[in-house]
Amino acid sequence: MVQSFKEYPLEVAALGCLFLAGKVEETPKKCRDVQDVFQFERILLSTLGFDLNLENPYTFLMKYAKIFNIESTKKREIVQFAWTFLNDCAGTTLCLQYEPEIIAIAILQLGFKFHKMDMTTISYENKSDRSFWWDNFVEGMQNQHIDDVCHFALDYYENISRRSNTTMENGSALENMATSP
Repeated sequence: MVQSFKEYPLEVAALGCLFLAGKVEETPKKCRDVQDVFQFERILLSTLGFDLNLENPYTFLMKYAKIFNIESTKKREIVQFAWTFLNDCAGTTLCLQYEPEIIAIAILQLGFKFHKMDMTTISYENKSDRSFWWDNFVEGMQNQHIDDVCHFALDYYENISRRSNTTMENGSALENMATSP
């Protein structure tokens, strides 16, 4: 979102990201396996301000889920649902728009809604006179943040579904054309 793909080709940028991620995760690639990536790595590091200590929403998801006093099988289903959404949204710009704590809260809340859990009846640790369970973790978080993150995630799924349907329709049309006299 900061550097232009006109100046740095998408393929080189992607390789630079993978190369740097390999170093950060301590799974570096050999120099001979990568060529133009070195130049982009420097640009990427500069763009990131050399800050590679990134938190992800998974840690917060697990932390937040632990506070709820619900049956363990149901809790596991909700967490698995949320985890899947986080995985699928990892390749989007969501992590650039919101802090990992907010993403985790929103997607966990989406999991509760999807599983038709009434949040007013669920007890949780450190329940106070605060309005929402997430007030114990993120001060001043608004319902609008949760709605925005949830809409982003659901829109992402809708777009994937729409693209998949279009691909299948086009594939069927091509198949019909191929078999027609």
